[in-house]
Amino acid sequence: DEIATFRESIAEVLYPVINGSGVFRHNWVILMLPIVLLTAIFYIRFLVSLPRRIRQLFTASGVMFVVGAMGFEMATDQIKTLHPKEEWQMEQRLIHLAFTHIEELLEMAAVSLLLYAVLKYIRHQKLLDFCQIGLSDGAAPDNPYPLTEPASSPRTK
Repeated sequence: DEIATFRESIAEVLYPVINGSGVFRHNWVILMLPIVLLTAIFYIRFLVSLPRRIRQLFTASGVMFVVGAMGFEMATDQIKTLHPKEEWQMEQRLIHLAFTHIEELLEMAAVSLLLYAVLKYIRHQKLLDFCQIGLSDGAAPDNPYPLTEPASSPRTK
């Protein structure tokens, strides 16, 4: 999204139709709310079928991403509406900067958590053996590169 500027492209197309203000200053949020809800409804059967821990990870990553991408974008829009950029003092600039960084942090953390959840799911389904690396304590029987040294082996200097 950051490189392709997906949200900005949607906003340009929607601008003549929907000219948002306040928390909906970025009009793409208005379009994406129902899409997010439909996606959640579409994937509910898949989520319910997952093991409990993996379901929690998938759900947490989705919530983190939506809160980051939409929630903090909407909060930032509210700040911009209350205080036009031309009138910003140092406090508004710092708040805007903090919200922008939190938004990006939540998005990246959500994607990382989703990747972790997918690897856990692959491992749980025994689809690939390479998922043993990084998701265990390194004690996999055929793992030539353990992440930790066995407790019984003496350290070499």
